[in-house]
Amino acid sequence: MDNREESIFDTPVLAQDTHERWFRKMKIRLRAKGVDYVIKKSFREYAALGSSDEAYVSNITKEVSGLSLEHSEKKVKWERDDATALSMMMKRLYEDDGVLIDEYVTTQSFWEYLKKKYSKTSPFTTNENLTAIQTFDLNQYHTVTQAWYKLKQFRRKLGAANPDMKNAYTDQALFLVLTRSLPQEFISTIDIIDVQVSMTVDEKLKHLEAKELRIKSTSEASHY
Repeated sequence: MDNREESIFDTPVLAQDTHERWFRKMKIRLRAKGVDYVIKKSFREYAALGSSDEAYVSNITKEVSGLSLEHSEKKVKWERDDATALSMMMKRLYEDDGVLIDEYVTTQSFWEYLKKKYSKTSPFTTNENLTAIQTFDLNQYHTVTQAWYKLKQFRRKLGAANPDMKNAYTDQALFLVLTRSLPQEFISTIDIIDVQVSMTVDEKLKHLEAKELRIKSTSEASHY
């Protein structure tokens, strides 16, 4: 398989818990393929671009020149790119979403439907992400870096679900959640960085990562 084709599988399958990454990565894939314009513009908007004939543009806007557009080179290119974009999207959709494509005339309209569907939030989503932060367990993640990334992801989803909660957890507050989930081996390092009031959260994280590496090295050495 061509590496360019394989790259589409870097995009997660679209679901409620992956939709932010899906839309972000899929837009990048479509842009790399040169077909991202089909999710932003209708054919008539695309056909009007770059036209020097004001009357032609006016006719397009008023939708009175359908027959001429149908046979234009732009029409052929747009339909090909629209199909390419849709094909790329379909590879990363579950069947429940994929079967709905027949209800939408263009990739743009289908894209907008998916965005609307997966952008919906609920009190359950708010509570779910708030609980995930409050009961955070480091043991579910392999490294301090991964744990920190996940905490920030929970915070971002919390803010998206409830704008009033967007600033509920600053980096400092989130870092406190992280340190409280760390095992006993980190206590001495945490005590040291706690008194360093001028130290940024990023600097504190580097200290924790360094400590993590020392713990790992000591553990590996003990097996020899």
